Amino acid sequence: MTLENIDFTITTNSSILIILLILSLGYSYFIYRYTIPKTSTFVKSILIGLRSLALFLVIAILFEPALNLSYLQKNEPINILLIDNSSSIVNKDSTNRSNKINNFIIDYKNMVSSNIQIATFGKEPELVNSKKEIALNFQDPITNYEKLAPFVQEQKENIATITILSDGIITDGSNSTIEIEKLNIPVFTIAIGDTTKPFDIEIKKVEFNKLIYLNNTTEITGIISNQNFGNKNVIISLINTSGVVEQKQIKLHDSGVNNISFFYKPTEIGKQNLRLTVSQLNEEETYANNKYPFVIDVLNDKTNVIIIAGAPSADLSFMSQSLVRNDKIKLNKIVQIAESKFLDNKFSSKIDSADVIFMLDFPTSKTPTNLLKTVSDNINLKNTPYFLILSELTDYKKLNTFDKLLPFNIKSILPGYSLVQPKIISGGNGIIKNLSYWSNLAPIKMNSSRIDTKIGSSLLATSGTRIGQNESPLLFTSKVGSSRNIVFNGFNFWKWQLQSDDRLENLFDAFLSNSIK
Repeated sequence: MTLENIDFTITTNSSILIILLILSLGYSYFIYRYTIPKTSTFVKSILIGLRSLALFLVIAILFEPALNLSYLQKNEPINILLIDNSSSIVNKDSTNRSNKINNFIIDYKNMVSSNIQIATFGKEPELVNSKKEIALNFQDPITNYEKLAPFVQEQKENIATITILSDGIITDGSNSTIEIEKLNIPVFTIAIGDTTKPFDIEIKKVEFNKLIYLNNTTEITGIISNQNFGNKNVIISLINTSGVVEQKQIKLHDSGVNNISFFYKPTEIGKQNLRLTVSQLNEEETYANNKYPFVIDVLNDKTNVIIIAGAPSADLSFMSQSLVRNDKIKLNKIVQIAESKFLDNKFSSKIDSADVIFMLDFPTSKTPTNLLKTVSDNINLKNTPYFLILSELTDYKKLNTFDKLLPFNIKSILPGYSLVQPKIISGGNGIIKNLSYWSNLAPIKMNSSRIDTKIGSSLLATSGTRIGQNESPLLFTSKVGSSRNIVFNGFNFWKWQLQSDDRLENLFDAFLSNSIK
């Protein structure tokens, strides 16, 4: 850093300042012409000089003088070279590609005249000494581009360009380029490696139900991708520990993707080790991805269902009778009959063993904290599916304590209720059958409190539209990962058992059974 310029400025014309300086000098001389007692000419001169200087400084301050010192600092631009050090870059022709990369580094140093910073990246970016010969081992197991932008920002230099030398195969982190674009720095990419698509067939994914019941048929869907094998015939096999369950021959699609489905019916309880395989073709890059193993857990055909109720009610009786009639269900109940008093106080083991939890009039203002925690822990940690029925006894403040587990947001808590008629929007993949029959059911009650479904929820029914009212979600499902939930925002549905229409007699039974499935 060097001093380049000195500049003195004032807020008025300099000629005025000079005139005032002369006047201050004259005034000082006039004051000290005659002194008592008399002094020598030398002393008079000092006194006149000091007074003149004092007056001049006062006058100068009034005119706001400014002294500007300008310094010059030269910032040389930095060019960053990022080199992919992952193993994928040299998995073929390792010696040849390694030599090409080292030659490019030498040429880059010779051609770029300004300062250079060189870094390698794979799992993490790492600076290397650009003045020495760089030894690349190409042994990083992954390639992460997501960490490049933060690494460049940390350098705190005047960066002119970024050059990335890579094969472009991203195996970790995001493949988004937005963060690099936000740097607003020119980026140059040098591609190295084999850019041709290899001949290959791969089972990309298998979709299946992780939990199924004994002797129940389930669908297994495989997604098969191919490169350069369009219109070739292959055989897809579903195999278990006993051997081939089923085989199908398909013609590989030109688009590169085929979907194929198998129907599997387990005959044993427990974990079933299965795999999907595709027959091998000549010229395939690898046969390692021609198989896809997976595990299905087969349960007893009896489903353990538990009803947790905050109080006895007609709805509880109606729902219990409906579930008992299903011979595929083993029903347990936890019913609170008074504060801290239940029909059965040993509720922890019942909840832990439940496959599905029904919650009615729950939680209430009198629900004990330990019961609420046991239920929320099972739903949160074990992903136990639940069916929640919101009623007039539901305490929304307590319910909001495990908000993250709910597929809806509580917008407002209001007293009262209204009569509503179910308006079916969707059958929910078989949960609701005979959709037109539901409009003939008796009206039920819905709380005045307002709720909104969260993203990822599927709306099956609303409250319908009445004068002065908006539609509210009445029945909706949520499917997040392995978690399955259903919420019914209504009560007093016990009246549905009083329907005189024979077609409606088993409607509620089928609805509960399909919901559990």
